[in-house]
Amino acid sequence: MTIIYHPADDVEKQVREIILKLGMEHIQPEKILCLRSHGSKSRKSFARTYKLSKAQRTELGAKLHYAVEVISENFDALSQAAKKKTLIHELLHIPKTDSNGFNNHTQVSRTAVERLYKQMQA
Repeated sequence: MTIIYHPADDVEKQVREIILKLGMEHIQPEKILCLRSHGSKSRKSFARTYKLSKAQRTELGAKLHYAVEVISENFDALSQAAKKKTLIHELLHIPKTDSNGFNNHTQVSRTAVERLYKQMQA
C-alpha cells in the first residue's frame, strides 16, 4: 500500500501553540511543513520529523526546512496530552542552531518531554 500525505492544519496549530508557549524561539513555525500520512505500516511510530533536502525545499517552497509528519493510524487515536507530548518530542529534534544538523534520541529524552509538557500546562 502506498503512503498518502495530506496537509495537517490541526497539527500545525498545535505546533505553533507549543513553540509559543514553550518559548522555542529558535524554531520558526513558517519553516515547518506539517503533514498527516495514511497507509504507513509502522506500529511503533506516532510521528516523524525530518529535514527537507534542498530539492524538496525548492519544490515545496524555499522557506520550508523541516517536516513534521504524524502517522494517522497511530497518532490520531492518542489522547490530547499524548499528542502534545509527541509533538514536543518531534520539535526537540530541531536543533537550536541552523547548522543543518538534527538532534538525535540521545538529546531528546522522555524526561525533557515530560518537563516541557508540565511547563506548558502551568
